[in-house]
Amino acid sequence: MPCINRPIRGRNTLGIMHSAEGETFVTFEQMRYFLTLAQTLSFTETAKQTFTTQPTVSRQIKMLEQELGQPLFYRKGNSICLTSTGQLFYENLSEADKLIQESIHIAKTNVADYTGSLRVGSSISLDLEPFVVDCYKQFAAKYPRVQFSFVKAPVPELHAKVMKHEYDLILCHEFSTGIMNGMERQRLFEYGGCLVYSKALPVAQKGQLLPGDFSGMSIICLDSDSSARGIAGIKKIARQIQLSYKSLITVPNLETVFFYVHAGLGVAILDMSVKEIHHKPFGIIPLYLESARVVACAAWDGQNPNPAVLPFVNILKQKAATVSPNDDLYH
Repeated sequence: MPCINRPIRGRNTLGIMHSAEGETFVTFEQMRYFLTLAQTLSFTETAKQTFTTQPTVSRQIKMLEQELGQPLFYRKGNSICLTSTGQLFYENLSEADKLIQESIHIAKTNVADYTGSLRVGSSISLDLEPFVVDCYKQFAAKYPRVQFSFVKAPVPELHAKVMKHEYDLILCHEFSTGIMNGMERQRLFEYGGCLVYSKALPVAQKGQLLPGDFSGMSIICLDSDSSARGIAGIKKIARQIQLSYKSLITVPNLETVFFYVHAGLGVAILDMSVKEIHHKPFGIIPLYLESARVVACAAWDGQNPNPAVLPFVNILKQKAATVSPNDDLYH
């Protein structure tokens, strides 16, 4: 029989095979070891991926071959490869595994009868309510019995509560999810930044405004726990747009940012997603800089048992795919 001497690239998952009396008996563990070994062609790597020992893998594969009455692998020194029987067994078992995994996914994401809750937290520097509302409308139409809540909080609070499952899902900037080990993430969209100023300022009466026209004023920004770009990012953008500022004034929320800007006490570097910048008292100068762009993403604990999380994430993902990088998110 020919030797198939290359790794098989496929799913590193498995299904459950049931056996009846008188039929060939193949255990769940044997299938798991076989599928992984067929993909890696390494007993060492298979033991690592299945969290067991190499002798255990070898013993179970040998028992499987004895049960089937056919060799599944050729062994030569420290290398192995699939036999033609092993190749056929792998292909058929992989197809069965794929169907089982799809069935499991459907069962896990079918929450039409789920009567629990879905708690979503969002960074206070994101202004995504219209986007989330649109997503919730789709979600509620499919899962009307799920109680939905939406709150805004500083990033450290979001991180702490999502890990404790006090929030099921959080929406934040991509950079902040990097510090959350073990979290699942879904990138949603990116959007640009802008300089926000009060139209009541004398300099605002000029025809064509540049960021440098506001030099000498303070920059109002969120504190480091909430800012999308961080204090260092704001300073970098100010240098790039040649804005020589008097001072950086940090505040705890967007409402205070706009209060200061409206009062003419400074300008702000914010995101095009923030609806308040489109209101009459404010003017904006778009910032076409890579450093001014930010990415919004969803993050959740993969161990959270709430079955409503993944369906809502899928809706977020689908809706985000329709948002252009130049959109101001419905405002």
